[in-house]
Amino acid sequence: MSRARVDAPAYHLSDGGFWDNYGVMAALEWLRQADAVLTDQEVLFIEIRSSPPSQLKAPEERAWAFELIGPALAMNGVRTNAQRKRNDLEISLLEGLWSSTGKGRSLKRVVFDLSDPEAKLAWHIGTRDVQRIRTAWSLSPNQAARASVRQFLGVP
Repeated sequence: MSRARVDAPAYHLSDGGFWDNYGVMAALEWLRQADAVLTDQEVLFIEIRSSPPSQLKAPEERAWAFELIGPALAMNGVRTNAQRKRNDLEISLLEGLWSSTGKGRSLKRVVFDLSDPEAKLAWHIGTRDVQRIRTAWSLSPNQAARASVRQFLGVP
């Protein structure tokens, strides 16, 4: 956690990446608070997913030592998969709520998926990381997502 270097009492701050690596919940909370002014509005919700979902692995025999590190591995897996599933659920609930109110608003969701597990979106990235992100960005699903954003914005 960081703290400003000032000659006054300063708070230690941390970003949402410690508990919500995607920022979806913060964006949805903002949309819920802006509900009253979003009548007859179409909202574009853009997600950039930086890692692929974990794949199920076949069970295997492991030594007793795995019982020590297993909980940490499970916690790390939850950070990605559980958040992604929760985000999907929360967004679909908001879409359903908005469509049922009759206020004329809608939520369009576009997902960019940088599914290269080696491509890192962090504070400090190297040249290799930049190249991996560029390669992932150019994949067909991301180009389709880009076209959806351009269409929403009315950009040819």
